[in-house]
Amino acid sequence: EIPGGVLFIYLTGIVFVAAAITIIFTKRVKVTAAFLGLYILFITILFYAPQLAKDMYQAHTWGTFLKGIAMSGSSLILSRVAAKKQPSDVTEESVQVENV
Repeated sequence: EIPGGVLFIYLTGIVFVAAAITIIFTKRVKVTAAFLGLYILFITILFYAPQLAKDMYQAHTWGTFLKGIAMSGSSLILSRVAAKKQPSDVTEESVQVENV
């Protein structure tokens, strides 16, 4: 049984679509990916941790729990990678050129 019922399903769909649009079309990748990672972690702990505590020996429960942890972690990694400044193209400063 999902706490909050259908409301949580619609809310999650709206959050995922809004995060995808924000990551693709704006420059707020760092903040959006961090919030998305925390939201996925919250959902994973709220829904799958109680199921895991109830029946530890179900492979499907472990799979869904670890999938949520992996998705959360990948989103948080994206937020860290987006925070670092990357050179957009190759310039003389980014590549050492020897004069011959």
